[in-house]
Order: sequence, then C-alpha cells, then structure tokens
Amino acid sequence: MFEVLQRITFLLFQLGPKKTVPLSMIEEKWNDLALPKEQFDELVRIGGFGGDTEWLKFFALACSALGEVSLTTWVVFLKNT
Repeated sequence: MFEVLQRITFLLFQLGPKKTVPLSMIEEKWNDLALPKEQFDELVRIGGFGGDTEWLKFFALACSALGEVSLTTWVVFLKNT
C-alpha cells in the first residue's frame, strides 16, 4: 500500500498546481505510474467524474480510498487548496 501512496503523491506533484484537468490526463498519468486501472475506474464511478475534473477532489477521493494517508501527503494537499 505504501508504494501506491507514493505513486499517488507523485501524481499530486505532477498535477497539483492545476485546478481542473481533463479526466483523460489524470488517467494517462495514473497509467504511467502503473496504478491499478480497476481502482481508477472505481474512483471515477464513485466520484461521478467526467470531462474536466476538479483535480484536488479526485486526489482526495483517491487518498481516502487507500484508507491511510501520510501526513506529508495531506500537508502538500492542503497547501495546494
């Protein structure tokens, strides 16, 4: 699980400054980091995401889906909101 969290944190550094991004861009970055496709699809379904997506909402949902989020990840998240 820690490795997945590291990858999602890396995703935050790539997309963090952006307010909204196309869902296709999030999916491309997700796939580039070899994160599970099924998990991405589930997050999209749960969040009702499509088209231009509020990146930080997607990120928050992805972190909460993991169950445990590092303090560093949340600090970076809060600085970008």
